[in-house]
Amino acid sequence: MVPDTWESTAMIADNLSRRLRQTLACLLDGDTEKCAARRLGISPSTLHVYVTMLYRHFGVTSRSELLVHCLPRYTTRVHSPV
Repeated sequence: MVPDTWESTAMIADNLSRRLRQTLACLLDGDTEKCAARRLGISPSTLHVYVTMLYRHFGVTSRSELLVHCLPRYTTRVHSPV
């Protein structure tokens, strides 16, 4: 199942494709690559390519760096009171 919160990643990276935003949302939700691939209905190797593209886009070299870069903005968008 595609994460309901993937749209909130649009504010973090509005120039990413929909699929990259969905991938990013899965990672920010704490999914492993295997679990994220299952949720998105794609192969783990395809998801890994997307993760590599995200690393390049944000100028990071690890998932930890990606999360440090994106998580504060993501949780603010998802969990802020309206």
